[in-house]
Amino acid sequence: RMVLVEEFTQATCGPCAAQNPGFNTLLEANLDKVIPIKYQTSWPGVDPMNAQTQNAGVATRVTYYGVSGVPTGAQDGIEWPAAGGWYQGAPGNYQQSQINTEYAISSPLTMNLTHSFNAATDSVYLTLSINASQAVTGNLMLRVAMVEKSIDFTTAPGSNGETHFSYVMRKMFPDGTGTSIGNLISGQTLNYNWTLAVPTYIYNKIEVGMIAWVQDDATKNVIQAAISNPPYASGLN
Repeated sequence: RMVLVEEFTQATCGPCAAQNPGFNTLLEANLDKVIPIKYQTSWPGVDPMNAQTQNAGVATRVTYYGVSGVPTGAQDGIEWPAAGGWYQGAPGNYQQSQINTEYAISSPLTMNLTHSFNAATDSVYLTLSINASQAVTGNLMLRVAMVEKSIDFTTAPGSNGETHFSYVMRKMFPDGTGTSIGNLISGQTLNYNWTLAVPTYIYNKIEVGMIAWVQDDATKNVIQAAISNPPYASGLN
């Protein structure tokens, strides 16, 4: 199982700047187990990454989890518990042991995701296969997001001093709600092929990656996730 770690954060959020460095270091050390995705919210202050996207799925995910403050994180759809003076879902409280425990839980789904750019570099071709090794039932939703793996500013874009942002969600397809895929039977394979427009507000196409995950909206449990990392775009500008 690849572990999907979602974080709600913001460029004008002091606690985000305090917790993100250690949180990001932990994520980067576990990219063989973890798929991160960061949602830049529209509050508590200025954040150009959110403003560019006009929320583009962020607000939907905020509502989905009932997020009322940043930074807040969830592992496979569940906020990790409060402990040691930290609140529930605090990125500063995320631990290696939590990653290891979740990673060790087998998934009934395998997912393979790849992307490449068209010649004009204004669209990506996305190919996804989902295979069920056993029956999976629930309110199953497929969610797809475009991310920029690394965004670096010369000057902090908000007031908290952060200049480096990673795995920033830039657009969800078709939207933040996702696509219902129905119940799956053992041995079933779903194949998808999309051509998706690259938003003009992307800072650097070299950093564009794609993430897909299957989530049971009855429980919010993420059953499996997959990532197609950059750089297919190593020769792009």
